[in-house]
Amino acid sequence: MGWFEKLYQKGCSASGAAKEEQAKKLRQNVTMTEHQVELEDLLKGYKTSQERGLTPEQAAANLAEFGTNELTPPPKTPEWVKFMDEMTGEFNLLLWAAGVACFVSYGMLPQAGNLYL
Repeated sequence: MGWFEKLYQKGCSASGAAKEEQAKKLRQNVTMTEHQVELEDLLKGYKTSQERGLTPEQAAANLAEFGTNELTPPPKTPEWVKFMDEMTGEFNLLLWAAGVACFVSYGMLPQAGNLYL
């Protein structure tokens, strides 16, 4: 990840402290005790059995209530940011500066017959 992409992501997302604060707020709402409960009590709490699992009606109700069990894809970096990151790398900046210096020097001496790059 180049410096331009880091700069873009820094400008488009919250700061590290803000992200940590948001994560802390989300963790306050979640209490997980499933690992502390006996298996029989856990199965009763979820209204299921170890042998049969959920009934189709319960599965449909859970799907309607909680949605599909999918991870959201991570945000993608736009193509123009990737392009600018490639064009503004360390060595690329040196090449850009050399190109500009070449054209500036040619502009100062236009009587030269040809332009050597």
